[in-house]
Amino acid sequence: DERTKIHANNILKLLESEDIEDLKKRLRAVVGSVTHGNVFAEGLELPTDEQYHAVTASGREANTELLTSNFTIESATSDRATWEQGMKNITNMIKSGGYLSLSAIRNADWYQVGEEKMPATKINEEDIVQYLEQNKFKVIEISVLEGSDKEKVGYDCMVFVFSQKLE
Repeated sequence: DERTKIHANNILKLLESEDIEDLKKRLRAVVGSVTHGNVFAEGLELPTDEQYHAVTASGREANTELLTSNFTIESATSDRATWEQGMKNITNMIKSGGYLSLSAIRNADWYQVGEEKMPATKINEEDIVQYLEQNKFKVIEISVLEGSDKEKVGYDCMVFVFSQKLE
C-alpha cells in the first residue's frame, strides 16, 4: 500500500543522507554481537564460547535476545520439511521473551539471482504465522510488501514478521 512505499522511501533517504562511519559507530554501540550460522544445523554451528548458548542435544539454554533471518530459510531449500527444520533451529536459539525478526519471499518455487534460478520453499505469511504460533511465539507485527513480478523474479511478495517467544 501507499503507506509501505512511503516508509521504505523514508528509510532509503535516511540511509543515503547518513554518514556511513557515524552509522557504523552508532550500530556498534547498541549491537552486542553479530555472527553467522547454518540454519539447517542444530545449534546453527555457532561458536561454543559462553556468548552463545544453543539448544542442542546437550540441553544448553537458548540465550539469544534478538535473532534476524532475512530471506534465508525459504531461499536455501525447496523442501518443506527442511524449511521447518531451519525454522526450528533458529527459533530454538531465542530465549523466552526474546524476539525474531524474519523476512521471506512469498509463494516462490524459485527466485532469480542474475541469470540463475535458485530453489525456494513455497510458503506464505499464513505458514510463517502458523509455525510461530505452534512453537510458542506471539506475532507482534506482520507486513506484506506486494508488487513483485512472479513471472520474472519467482515470488509475488515479501513478508516481514516480528514476533516474541513466549515464556
